[in-house]
Amino acid sequence: MSPPVYLSVQEYLARILNWLKTEEPFFHTRYNDGEWISMFRLRKESQRCPRHQYTRDIGDALLSTHDDVVNSILAGQENILLGSNWLRGSSGADKFNGYVKNHPGLLEKAIWCAGDSWYTTGEEVKGDIDDKGLLPLIDEIREGNHEPIFVTNKQVCLARYCLNANWVSIPPTDGWPQHKKVLEDCLRVGKPNSTYIWSAGFPGKVLAWRAKKSRPGTSHIDLGSLFDCVFRVGVAAWMLRTGNNPHQSHRKFVSSVIEPYVRKFIPEGIKR
Repeated sequence: MSPPVYLSVQEYLARILNWLKTEEPFFHTRYNDGEWISMFRLRKESQRCPRHQYTRDIGDALLSTHDDVVNSILAGQENILLGSNWLRGSSGADKFNGYVKNHPGLLEKAIWCAGDSWYTTGEEVKGDIDDKGLLPLIDEIREGNHEPIFVTNKQVCLARYCLNANWVSIPPTDGWPQHKKVLEDCLRVGKPNSTYIWSAGFPGKVLAWRAKKSRPGTSHIDLGSLFDCVFRVGVAAWMLRTGNNPHQSHRKFVSSVIEPYVRKFIPEGIKR
């Protein structure tokens, strides 16, 4: 089975930017290997990804949420961007292909975007470190009429200043047991037209959709581990390693473009 046709990073960042400027509610999520592996029970519950254990309940929640998003797309709901990396490996690929076959029309009807929301490995290898429209997108979040809410852990929460966002905290590891409280906080802090920026791992995929269903006028952007690199924490810290790293141009982009951009908004006197 052929993979879906993806929008380029530039194309889908531009699409999100346009929705923000025209104040059209939208939903953007990303299901990558970690989510698919959890959904399809391809790891034991004793195993972990960097931040989350592969428990049955989070796998069930991820699958149920993805099904709901997909069914909404198939029913004609617009302004949904479905980010995903094509799951590889024999057992994983079989599961993925089976899922697609059980949802006829998914490949054609979904608006697919890359599983990584701010770079593509192929362009990195070529040395392309252009921001691809990421910085104008963040500028619009900060400067527009978007009532932004940043849902993330305390390790990267200082990035809220460059987003001009209120912060809702989620535990840095195994946040699922507290998902009900996090959702309550999101809805309490947010407004009917808020734009939520998610950097909350497995739980964020589920909570974003639940918040969207509760308040259809809200918008949701899954920026994932973008800010982890800036603050040298979490799953994306490996991208900043020196030496023989295939992501050298991305490391340069983070250190020379994203990091100073984010940090310049942090008020003096606050630990950076």
